[in-house]
Amino acid sequence: MTSNRDVTDTFARHVRRPDDRAHRVRTRSVWIGGDSLYSYGSHFPLARVFRDLDGMARVVLINDDTSSRTTGKHKFHTQRSLDHYASDVPAIRAPFSALTAARIVEESIRVLDWRNHTWRRRCGDQPPPGAVITAAHQTRWRGGPARDVADTDLVWNAAGQQVRRLGDQYVWHTRRPGPAVGLFPTEYREALFAADYHNFESGRRSPALFLSSWDDQDTRSYFLCQLPPCDADTIEDALEALKPEAVRLAEAMGRHPSRQGDMFAIPMPGLTSSQLRHAHATITRRSTGAMLLGTNHTASMIATLPDGRQYARGCFYHAPTGRPADHARRPIGDRRQWHAVVPNTVPLLN
Repeated sequence: MTSNRDVTDTFARHVRRPDDRAHRVRTRSVWIGGDSLYSYGSHFPLARVFRDLDGMARVVLINDDTSSRTTGKHKFHTQRSLDHYASDVPAIRAPFSALTAARIVEESIRVLDWRNHTWRRRCGDQPPPGAVITAAHQTRWRGGPARDVADTDLVWNAAGQQVRRLGDQYVWHTRRPGPAVGLFPTEYREALFAADYHNFESGRRSPALFLSSWDDQDTRSYFLCQLPPCDADTIEDALEALKPEAVRLAEAMGRHPSRQGDMFAIPMPGLTSSQLRHAHATITRRSTGAMLLGTNHTASMIATLPDGRQYARGCFYHAPTGRPADHARRPIGDRRQWHAVVPNTVPLLN
């Protein structure tokens, strides 16, 4: 009897060597149609392969859109089959809805760099190196009532990742290159690729570089962004290109900017609230609904100058309307010092 894994294995072999008979291997829930693999219907493609003029596979797109548990298992089998039978073919794991929203022409995608990363759950009697104990705060656990959390219940490591203390154990996640082993931990693919997108301003297709990845600060926070004009050839180059010049300059000066998503906060030693008020800044608290630079990000305290520049201190918060936050709360430096807030360099989509 044919299993779903048999179908995904056949599709992976079809990626390497096109087979007109591949569609014959199917189950009631997973089947192959041309160069696409589907779960339960044509409305949800699990993966698509795009080929060059010689028929060789150029890239495989794996759909990471939200799905049912059974379709999630189909995704798992698809990725494992591709790792086994077509590991040398560049693969991008991304929500197809994100590619559509970015108006990317899928058949034009050309992968420049790609890699796998695996999140591993770690625990120990001591927190990881670089962890800093935060001040007491209010939090909610599993939707229950807010309660005070002791200083030692929550720490942050040097990368800004959350580390929890459960009893006498510290628990956190680390990310390492390479494939996942077994069912856990979970593996994520990230890629730098060139592609055309539909430019509504010019009415034509325009070339650009895109980065498909997961935020290091969150266990699973996916993002797809267009890069500013640059010569990035690797994922590391792309991540560096997302930093504004002010952040790179601050790092060169030995300062340590904080970040939440696409917002950076650069330490401003010696800057006081009195100096900001003297410069006619309006200082507001998060409770007033003030946001940072017109985004969904806010902070404990925000100082806005007449020219639109903003400073923040305390913690970063992500507060989108009508949906859950994509990012966990992040401390801004020592939470006492004022920081200049600047966005990353992602260009506005035309």
